[in-house]
Amino acid sequence: MAYQAGLSPPGSLWNDDQTYNNGTISYYAGTSIMAANVPVVSPFFWTCNTVSFLASLSTILLLMSGLPLGKKVLMWILTAT
Repeated sequence: MAYQAGLSPPGSLWNDDQTYNNGTISYYAGTSIMAANVPVVSPFFWTCNTVSFLASLSTILLLMSGLPLGKKVLMWILTAT
């Protein structure tokens, strides 16, 4: 889910460049609409999305590593992630 949210962020992406009459560009095509409209929330979203993606990835790698799950430290790490 975090991977998909990174590919298509909330609010989608701008389809084309927005230019004003005097030639200045308001936003570029491919820019996140959320980043353009709500710049305070955008870094918080990307931080939470990155942390959740890394947590899920580390859980998958820990389960696939073949380490014995009887150890308390490994079980604590798995539970924490």
